[in-house]
Amino acid sequence: MASLLDRILLFCVSILMFNKNQVDYIMVCLILAVIIMEGMFIYFNNKIATTVVAAIFIVISFVQPEFAAFYPLIAYECASVRQYIMIPVQMVIMIVAYTESMKYGILSKEVWTIVAFMAVAIVIGMRTLRENALREKIHNLQDEESYLKQKNKQNHEELIRKQDYEIHAATLAERNRIAREIHDHVGHMLSRSILQLGAILAINKDEKLDAPLRGLKDSLDTAMNNIRESVHDLKDDSLDLEYMVNEIIEEFNTLEIELDYDMGAHLSKELKYCFIAIVKEALTNTVKHSDGNRVSIVMREHPALYQMLIEDNGSCKKTNEDKTGIGLENMRERIGAFGGNIRFSNTNGFKIFISIPKVA
Repeated sequence: MASLLDRILLFCVSILMFNKNQVDYIMVCLILAVIIMEGMFIYFNNKIATTVVAAIFIVISFVQPEFAAFYPLIAYECASVRQYIMIPVQMVIMIVAYTESMKYGILSKEVWTIVAFMAVAIVIGMRTLRENALREKIHNLQDEESYLKQKNKQNHEELIRKQDYEIHAATLAERNRIAREIHDHVGHMLSRSILQLGAILAINKDEKLDAPLRGLKDSLDTAMNNIRESVHDLKDDSLDLEYMVNEIIEEFNTLEIELDYDMGAHLSKELKYCFIAIVKEALTNTVKHSDGNRVSIVMREHPALYQMLIEDNGSCKKTNEDKTGIGLENMRERIGAFGGNIRFSNTNGFKIFISIPKVA
């Protein structure tokens, strides 16, 4: 905005210095030419364009010396893009035009007035140049600050996700430990008690004790069954699919594997084991049968189905749909057990696309 005001001010000063007693078509044409070329200055705003347009100004002023009144405007444009070489050229041309065109009525004092305003225009142009450089520096600093804030926010969110994941993994590990402790200690003690009670029943001769002992045995059997169910449920809940897939990925350290995981925690145990087995089989096939070194795994949960896409960057000469390998056949059977679909493709690498509908 400041540079536009500077141009308007210099343009008005140049009009006042324009030595015409009356408005004629030459004056109008010259002023229109100035406006057009000034628009070119603003539009291109670089050294080459400024040099070309300034040269046009100079040629016109050599033919029409009164056009030198607009030299301050040219000097401003040259200074604002550091094209200082054109400024002394303007002065030389103006002096030549002055000495060869006394009939146009250009007086010496007008020449010096133009030179003085050119000096002022140069100072204003250099000030504009510094302001633009400072403004650009401020914008760069603001952009850098915005980028750093966004980066810090992403790092903070990533740290929170990592902490949540570690807490979740620790919780699942603790669940596994508790389930193992219950199974190994409480379960064994109950089993021993049931066996001892069975032996007592076998040697018992007192009919009065028979009914209470059998009731006690039924209670212990019920307790044992409840503990088994609780332990199994606890172990099933502690099976973290994402954690298990990441552990499998770490085993295949010769591949560059990218995992995009977006599944909820409410998958059945059977479905989790199905996905785990397919991921392991797919990565094993990549290592054994493919020349690729990068694998992408996408696991998504949608409102009505689960999807998984595994693809590598290897090259295959056979049509994967026609393959009857045991590994691929096992995948088909696993997905078919859940009523899902599986497709194989060898276009631009080997791809496995799986979709499994959710059970209502």
